[in-house]
Amino acid sequence: MEEKKDICAAIIADADKYAAEATKSAEEYAKTKAAETEKEVSAYAVTQAELAEKGAADIAAKNAAAERMERKKILLAAKAELIDEVYKKLEARLDGMSEADLAVFGEKLIEKYAAKGDEIIVSENSQVKAEKFTEMNAVKNLGLKVSGGGKFSGGFIIRSAAFDTDLSFAAIVRSVREDTEAEVSAKLFD
Repeated sequence: MEEKKDICAAIIADADKYAAEATKSAEEYAKTKAAETEKEVSAYAVTQAELAEKGAADIAAKNAAAERMERKKILLAAKAELIDEVYKKLEARLDGMSEADLAVFGEKLIEKYAAKGDEIIVSENSQVKAEKFTEMNAVKNLGLKVSGGGKFSGGFIIRSAAFDTDLSFAAIVRSVREDTEAEVSAKLFD
C-alpha cells in the first residue's frame, strides 16, 4: 500500500511539475503575445493617425478649393453685374438724349436701314413722336408709313415685307453689347 502511496505521490508530483511548466509556458506565451499585440496596436494607431492626418489635409484642401471657387463665382457675378450696368447706362443715355438729337439719330438710322414702302413703328414712350418722324426728309423721300404706339423701349422698328429691323434702344444696346462686351470687359478688369 505504501507502494501505491509512493506511486500516487510521484504522479501528483509529476502533475504538479507539468502544471507548473505549463503555467510558466502559458505565462511566457501570454507575455510574448501581449508584447506583439502592443506593437501591432501601436503600429495600427500610428497608421490610423497618419490616415486621419491625411484625411484632414484632404478635407482642408477641398474646403480651400471650394472657398476659392465661391470667391471666383462671387467675383464673376459682380463683374457681370458691372458689365450689365454699363449697358443699362448706355440705354439710359440713349433714352435721355434731347428730342432734336434723337430726331437726327433716328433719321440717320432710317437712311441707313429703310427702303421704299417700309413702315416705321415708333415706340409709345419715344421723345420723338410719330408726327415728327413723318416730317423727316428720309421718311418723305422713301415714302414710308409711320405709326406710333410700339410696345418696346425707346426708338423704332422698321417693318418691311421681308423682315423687321429692330432699332429700339434695347435692340441697339444688345447689338452694341455683342460687338463690344469683350473689349469693355478687358478695359474694366484687366
